Amino acid sequence: MARFSRVMDRVDLQGGQRNNAYIYRDPQKGGKWHLYFLNRETNKNHRFVLKRSDGGYPDPSAAGENEALGLAQERYIDLRTRTDRGEAIKVLTLGEMVRRFLEREERRISNRPHEGITPARFRLIRNQCCGQARQKTPSSHNPE
Repeated sequence: MARFSRVMDRVDLQGGQRNNAYIYRDPQKGGKWHLYFLNRETNKNHRFVLKRSDGGYPDPSAAGENEALGLAQERYIDLRTRTDRGEAIKVLTLGEMVRRFLEREERRISNRPHEGITPARFRLIRNQCCGQARQKTPSSHNPE
């Protein structure tokens, strides 16, 4: 079975050799630039899509390499600082998990039978999720 590489235009980050950090373009993701970071202490690898602060992406070609390197260097320094302090790289909060779930369910809304959920069903799910999230937060707990 042929296996296609997800790594194009790999460039090692300066200072990242020991920790195995590099940028690359992923042809399966439209050629977007990614940062690969291996945390040697925990032996976990992380991949991040490189994005500017305005939400845009570097040019998905070899021409966008310099911009991607700059963004990756900033992100790498932040990641190394976090790991040196012992902080977790990726933390998923309950609120973020609920938000992602609701976004996914909202995309399933359809008026065609058996091809998704109805707007009323989504409204019910959203209300139940919001209620559950409020019950889990200690600040909204009323002991009375």
